[in-house]
Amino acid sequence: MRGPGKIHFLLGFWRCALLVYIFFKLDAFETAQVAARHRPARIASVLTHDQAIERAYESTIHHNRYQNRNIEAHNTDAERSDSGGGGGGGHSAAHGAADPQHRAAAALAARRRKLTHLVEEPALVLNYHYGPLMNSGSNVPIHVIWYGEFSAEQKAIICDFFRCFRASKHKMPSVTSWWNVTQGYKDDKGCAVAATLKLGAQVHDRACSRGFALSENDLQAIVLNAFNATDPGSRLPMEANSVYLVLTARDVHVEDFCMNSCASHFATLPVDETLGQQLPFAWVGNSELLCPGQCAWPFARGEFGPPGPTLKSPNGDVGVDGMIINMAAMLAGSVTNPFNNGFYQGDAGAPLEAATACAGIFGPGAYPGYPGQLKVDNASGASYNVHGFWNSSRKFLVPALWDPETLTCTPP
Repeated sequence: MRGPGKIHFLLGFWRCALLVYIFFKLDAFETAQVAARHRPARIASVLTHDQAIERAYESTIHHNRYQNRNIEAHNTDAERSDSGGGGGGGHSAAHGAADPQHRAAAALAARRRKLTHLVEEPALVLNYHYGPLMNSGSNVPIHVIWYGEFSAEQKAIICDFFRCFRASKHKMPSVTSWWNVTQGYKDDKGCAVAATLKLGAQVHDRACSRGFALSENDLQAIVLNAFNATDPGSRLPMEANSVYLVLTARDVHVEDFCMNSCASHFATLPVDETLGQQLPFAWVGNSELLCPGQCAWPFARGEFGPPGPTLKSPNGDVGVDGMIINMAAMLAGSVTNPFNNGFYQGDAGAPLEAATACAGIFGPGAYPGYPGQLKVDNASGASYNVHGFWNSSRKFLVPALWDPETLTCTPP
């Protein structure tokens, strides 16, 4: 093939190749669009320890820049003020030489006093975005889906955490007193979120019906399938005022787990299975095998960040005690920001919520890499910050919550 024939052949070949390329790109785009339409709405996540440290440092750098701008502006104003002062006429030569030094020292001292007010960090504020809160009843039922293998003791630890809300007597500080901070979160009608949580129905998927590597779509499917399960023992009630909690076992990997997040809370799509409603649900993973330093800190050492002691977990199970921390954070977020138009700070795509705004804070004096001053059990040496119910030896570590009344992160 020579001359014009070869040119026409090559043009035809590349035209066909281009059409095939466009076809596959459009098909991939359509597939991605369909997948996106079926994804649940992720509201917020508990960041891994490294991600939380990084965000804290970024916040510190931003705050330091804020301080420096104020200091520079104040220094400029002070210098202008100093340069406008006159000399003291009628004084002796010796006194006139010393007087400018005294004036400079006094001006510097005054400037430092003023700077202590200028460099104070702005108050942390979670704004209300006028959406619904979970406040339609006196308590919020938490329906649990156990996905994978959990031992009887692991289930008992988590169930006892919820039973603390029903106890009539408490050792202080308690799980209930920790949760009481959420009563400051009120909607535009002045109604506070539900005063307590309660353990609802429980179902078990020991066989891991969706496999051992789950996407966010899989998490939503696990919840939706529980509404229509043919076996009554595997069925959950569909209730708009509840939170559905998917707990994954230590050998189950979930999309983004250990890379960026340890837990997340979502809202389902308004599909037929939910009768067109959006329902809040959350996922928390057991990080014992995959990334304890990322998602069970401070009970396991983080790979990055400032060095610090590894604390002993209060219930003798690093993975499950880490789950309690992350579960508590996601439940606080679910009731105060169930559909991403409740209480949060920052970008709606990565909001800081009641507990995630206080990441890494568990006791007084906390800073990035140091959890704060915690209680220590005399017998076991384990660290904790809240007691279980009155006649139980259970103890837990829960995150600080942002208090709308004091505008501060408040440990239990």
